[in-house]
Amino acid sequence: TPASVDLRMFDLSGREVATLASGSFAAGEHAVVWDARDRSGNPIANGTYFYRLQTDGQSKVRKLVVVR
Repeated sequence: TPASVDLRMFDLSGREVATLASGSFAAGEHAVVWDARDRSGNPIANGTYFYRLQTDGQSKVRKLVVVR
């Protein structure tokens, strides 16, 4: 059965930068490519960001460093 998945990017102040995935996904491996742009399509600054992956009943937060 599909699981609800939500993958979002945040800056250090906790503001949401982008939503990378939101919806129902079948079990298995999936890939998401992010072009380091915000929701408006503007390139983000180099620096540290966090991504949060939420699925049915679970949430994980990890750090990501953007360097161009």
